[in-house]
Amino acid sequence: MNILPYEPSMRQAALDLALRAWGPVFPQLKAAVPSFVYDAFYPEGWQKRQLSDLMHILDNEPHAVDVAMLPDPNGSETPQLAGWVCTRIHPEDSMGEVYILAVDPQFQRRGIGHALMNHSHDRARAVGMTMMMVETGGDPGHAPARHTYEAAGYQRWPVARYFKNPAITTRNTCPTKPYYLDRRDYTHTPKRSCRSPWSAPTPTDTNENVSSRCASKSHYYCCTWDH
Repeated sequence: MNILPYEPSMRQAALDLALRAWGPVFPQLKAAVPSFVYDAFYPEGWQKRQLSDLMHILDNEPHAVDVAMLPDPNGSETPQLAGWVCTRIHPEDSMGEVYILAVDPQFQRRGIGHALMNHSHDRARAVGMTMMMVETGGDPGHAPARHTYEAAGYQRWPVARYFKNPAITTRNTCPTKPYYLDRRDYTHTPKRSCRSPWSAPTPTDTNENVSSRCASKSHYYCCTWDH
């Protein structure tokens, strides 16, 4: 295997390879995230969005892309593209980034991904970077990628990303009967129905004051705490 600088003549092969590599990933991603989030990112399907992003990289950052080439198994003198990596440099953080890493499914689990990552590390070290970073998904479809990065010595940064559909409100989704948290056995216990505006109990509320305020119809209580 040889790792070489990317050339524009490889563009279509690199795009096709990346779509094949991510083909098994996106159905699992779609099942793992809220539908409004997936639809917002990929309104016309993941292939179109990914293809657009990849074309932008290959056309605007060709100097940052390296390819893994293997001898053609059919004996042709033309080597076969097996994978590619895009390395970005962030001097403000003294950090290199493995921005894209794609290996053709037929060549996966042969060490090509690790070789491309090591080449990316060498690129970053050569310009004085002291740290490497890579991002991937936390869904089941990206589990192989996470395994690859962790096996290469990457340590996970605890980041949480939240999405909300602003068209959906939770203030008017209380049950028909108010609930409060029974601190004795941590179970939801229905209480007397109240018709006043909704207000959630706080963790400092006691059973007694929640019950009293509900009985006086001063608040409408519902509890959605998990046990």
